[in-house]
Amino acid sequence: GSLVNSPFNWPDQHDQIFHADLLIPDPECRLHDIGPGDEFLVLASDGLWDVVSPDEAVKMIRAAFAVNKSPSEAAEELCELSIKLGSSDNVTIVITRFLHSST
Repeated sequence: GSLVNSPFNWPDQHDQIFHADLLIPDPECRLHDIGPGDEFLVLASDGLWDVVSPDEAVKMIRAAFAVNKSPSEAAEELCELSIKLGSSDNVTIVITRFLHSST
């Protein structure tokens, strides 16, 4: 393991040593055909998903879009929430909004 000298929010009784790989090179991938019912795509690191559920993320993004915020602004709000909720991992979020043609 490696001792980490960083301002993490360590849980009580944690020895502050990582005993596993810090980076996993195998991403979780899913194939999905984008259709008219798809509103947006969220690509995010586990720093978000450790503290925010997918349902809560969707609610927050929809609320942001309802007041004309950009995908970037919605992602920033989710990042800030993750940090406030105590995520001790890196938080990276990209939101892509789908604008479907009406023809």
